[in-house]
Amino acid sequence: MSTPEVEMRSTPRPVAVRGNTLEGYGAVYNSRSRDLGGFQEVMSASFFNKSQGDGYPDCVCNLEHRPEQLLGTTRARTLEFRSDATGLFYTVILPDTSAGRDTRALVDRGDIIGSSVAFNTYQDDWQLESGVTVRHLVSGRLLAVSPTASPAYSATSASLRSLAIQVDGDPEEILALARQGQLPKLVQRTDNRGPAPTPLEVAQRSIDPELDRRMRSNFHRAMDANRDARLDLYRRRDANSHRQETMELEERMMLNQRRSMQWDAPAESPLWSGAPAPR
Repeated sequence: MSTPEVEMRSTPRPVAVRGNTLEGYGAVYNSRSRDLGGFQEVMSASFFNKSQGDGYPDCVCNLEHRPEQLLGTTRARTLEFRSDATGLFYTVILPDTSAGRDTRALVDRGDIIGSSVAFNTYQDDWQLESGVTVRHLVSGRLLAVSPTASPAYSATSASLRSLAIQVDGDPEEILALARQGQLPKLVQRTDNRGPAPTPLEVAQRSIDPELDRRMRSNFHRAMDANRDARLDLYRRRDANSHRQETMELEERMMLNQRRSMQWDAPAESPLWSGAPAPR
């Protein structure tokens, strides 16, 4: 089985620097792209499920996807991802290097205005929707994210090669059909699965049992870690409470002891001054 090609997609969603951290959306879910040359594209919310279940291994963040402009990695935990209803959100701790300082300056000046992601596609779904050929990105693997000054959402030839494989056609012929706007006929003829799948159907279809097991395992480990943290907090709280009660008890005992000593001492009076009484 051949290795999937690396594809890149961008989003003009703004990035921001907060303290020493850069953050933004690398991809947006369930939103049609502009025309990419005879078809449009939609990234399903399930697309990065496998990467999420694996903990986004070996992902990197480079300025403009340049390896020499490294900003962070998931391996070093200087790069983190969060998938929400909007898309794939990332945060990267900017290093005190020329790449980190350049990134901060370019964001502050407004030169960097979006982000881009690099990925492999494992499963896609071509559909005809209201006369428009739409490629649904169903599942894949995240490779990298990058702040960029040119967030052009342009498709690569890998998209059409994927369609060529599905219809058993020649990639060059598929590319020619795309340029002529003839892809709807091709998809209509070969696709008998009805309307495009809903986001829920796509998500359910893309999660295999092994991925589901890993995601559940990660969830339970997180719950166990939270439970252990809470138990440790309760133990420390009880220990502190016990120490506080012990200190209060010791203070009361010392106070009572001082009071007892004062009570036992003879009171001073004109008849007693500490000297023997005259005979």
